[in-house]
Amino acid sequence: MPSNHTHLALSRQSFEPLRIQRLGQEQHYLGPLNGPELLVVLPEAKAVGSVAMSMLGSDADLGVVLFTSRDASHYQQGQGTQLLHEIALMLPELLARWIERV
Repeated sequence: MPSNHTHLALSRQSFEPLRIQRLGQEQHYLGPLNGPELLVVLPEAKAVGSVAMSMLGSDADLGVVLFTSRDASHYQQGQGTQLLHEIALMLPELLARWIERV
């Protein structure tokens, strides 16, 4: 069944440069995004100072989850990412279960 929310999907082609720049070989990024990067991942967001971004799945190939803050120093490199890691592993399975029920 087609989704009515395809407008929420990220274009892999648009996201890949951001992923390479901010994450490299890592699974998590904490810190600011510039204007063009924010337009890729959060086109309608206002006043985003910093983000916690994590690739989903054990192979980091199932999507991305972002948490935002208006505070530019709220999320920053050097902070722990254990909670992000756990969310990134659990979320795909939880979403799959939810989709199966719908």
